[in-house]
Amino acid sequence: MIRAEQTLREILSMGVDEESPEVLMLKARTLVEKYKASSAVHHQALTSPDERSAQLALDLVKLRDVLDREIDRRCDEDLADNLCDLLEHLSDYLHAETE
Repeated sequence: MIRAEQTLREILSMGVDEESPEVLMLKARTLVEKYKASSAVHHQALTSPDERSAQLALDLVKLRDVLDREIDRRCDEDLADNLCDLLEHLSDYLHAETE
């Protein structure tokens, strides 16, 4: 969960007001790919490729859940802004990838 929260912090620290939504989404997806690569390395010691795939899928679910909690928090606090929009698009992307 720590790596998922760290990835969320990296996404939250992007300069959302300085970039277009398309550029932000590309940067965020790059961070997701970096997270996936980190997870793959982390689980490399597992012997079975199926186990590695299952662990990577679980890690993506963790990241998706961390993003969803942040979206809920922002919605509860009425923080509808560019960052919230980015998180929602990224969450949709992760939901599609994990289902």
